[in-house]
Amino acid sequence: MKAPPPSVTASRQGQRSIVAFIYENGKLEMMDTLPGVNRTEPRAVNEAGQVVGFADNVLTGDPPSTAFLWQDGVMTALKLPLGPKAFATDINDAGRVVCSTDQQRRSSHHHWQARP
Repeated sequence: MKAPPPSVTASRQGQRSIVAFIYENGKLEMMDTLPGVNRTEPRAVNEAGQVVGFADNVLTGDPPSTAFLWQDGVMTALKLPLGPKAFATDINDAGRVVCSTDQQRRSSHHHWQARP
């Protein structure tokens, strides 16, 4: 019987932070995050357990929203062409990530290929 696919969620920790978790193979694991952030919001996970979403510091705005890829226990900021204020919204089983950026009220959408 095939194992169920992994799932992700976020949970408020205290008054000022949100942390991300992945549930896979019967285990719940808190995901590490990017430096300086206090909110990590996972948005999608694929069959390989690659997670995408965004992370930021809601108190200071520094760093601004940054799209991320989390795989094998490591979170990596995705460098998108239009700079900060980026959000990763989906990932397929081939590792193709859908991202968007919001720069001065102008939205732009990108695809990015995750590398294992």
